[in-house]
Amino acid sequence: MALLAPACVSAPPSAERTSAPAAPPPQRPPPAATQDLIGASAEDLFAMFGRPALRRRDGPAEVWLYVAGVECRLDLILFPDSDEPRVAHAAWRRAARVSERTCLHRLDPGSGQGLPARG
Repeated sequence: MALLAPACVSAPPSAERTSAPAAPPPQRPPPAATQDLIGASAEDLFAMFGRPALRRRDGPAEVWLYVAGVECRLDLILFPDSDEPRVAHAAWRRAARVSERTCLHRLDPGSGQGLPARG
């Protein structure tokens, strides 16, 4: 009885083709102040900061946390508004001498300083 190793079996050419990767969402620069985030949608937040490090439901609200090193944190509370959640509260915290604007910039995924979301 002959056994074939899986690596020796080739798939038909059409099965090897993959569709083009989806285009990444447009990136938006972070705002200069946390209060500018009030009313932002989840889509807006993803475009500015990527996925949050922590995201949890608390009744009708969603609590999101973004983290950049030990220097700064951004807490957001989103409530349903019409058919999608929007930021109703935004607050930043810092552990070092960092301005609000610098903190928000560090949370930008393009800065390389924000923490990725946990699996």
